[in-house]
Amino acid sequence: MKYGKLIFLFCCLVAVLLLAATLFVHETAPAEEEIAPSPAIEENSPAEIVVDDWEAKTITDPVSKPETKEETAPEKKIIVQNAPFTSQSPLANWEDSRQQDACEEASALMAVYWVSGKKIGNKEEAQAAILEIAEWELKNYGYYEDTSAEDTAGRILKGYFGYDKYEIRDAASPDDLIDEIKKGNILIVPADGRLLKNPYFTGAGPERHNLVIRGFDSGTGEFITNDPGTRRGENYRYDKNLLFAALRDYPSGKHLAISADSGKKMIIIKK
Repeated sequence: MKYGKLIFLFCCLVAVLLLAATLFVHETAPAEEEIAPSPAIEENSPAEIVVDDWEAKTITDPVSKPETKEETAPEKKIIVQNAPFTSQSPLANWEDSRQQDACEEASALMAVYWVSGKKIGNKEEAQAAILEIAEWELKNYGYYEDTSAEDTAGRILKGYFGYDKYEIRDAASPDDLIDEIKKGNILIVPADGRLLKNPYFTGAGPERHNLVIRGFDSGTGEFITNDPGTRRGENYRYDKNLLFAALRDYPSGKHLAISADSGKKMIIIKK
């Protein structure tokens, strides 16, 4: 009887312990984790990129982009065309009236030779060419003395030489002349030679004169010319304002009076 009670108590104790262990394990075991199914992804769909506000501004704001300066070629300081030179009296025969008044013929000769890439030969050849033009004018127009810008171009350039790639325009400022030089052209301009103040002219200088502008020096503000009024006229430099002030057209004829409104003209010679 005594052993039977002990066995019964032992069994009850074991049962209690087993029950307690079962409850403990049930309460502490982790619940099964639920995983939501992933949404279907379309094939080849682009991934979405999220950029925060600061980064987006940095990327899209044009102010924050580094400035890029467009590279431009530096402007040339001196622009000059390789126009050949001759004096209007190559052998200094200034007593010949045809050569005294041959600034238009000599200027046209230099311009046409520049266009064609020809060189003016020796002084004898240059004189012969100038006199031939003067004789042609005398035969066709009755005189050779003076020609206006319009007639210098129409008669000598086009009529005698057969060259018509020129333009006659008014000049409102030195910049009009400079712009044409920058384009690679040269100019024939009529002027009051007395206002040019060239120290190599005889006396005060010719009242009616033509010369070739072949270049410009932006560093000194000077036009580079071929001035046929002196044997020292090749590459002769005139201050741009002085030369512009001297520009003045004059009428065709034998030293006719010059009107006050004759204007400033330039014959633009183009290749």
